[in-house]
Amino acid sequence: GDAYAETAKMAAESAILLATRRESLPSFSGVLTPAVAFGKELVDRLDSRGIRFEIVRRLREGIQ
Repeated sequence: GDAYAETAKMAAESAILLATRRESLPSFSGVLTPAVAFGKELVDRLDSRGIRFEIVRRLREGIQ
C-alpha cells in the first residue's frame, strides 16, 4: 500500500491498543518506540490488516 495509508493504519491500530488493551501492553514508561510500547500485540494487529514487517540484515560492502 501507499505510505500514507499504511501510516494511518499503524496510528489507528496503536490508538485502538491503548484504548482497549492497555493492561496487556508492556509496562515501560517514558519516550518509547512503537515496538517497545506495544510489543507483539501491535505486530499481530498490523499483520492481520495486511501490513508485514521483515528483518533485513545489511551485508558489509563487498560481501555478497
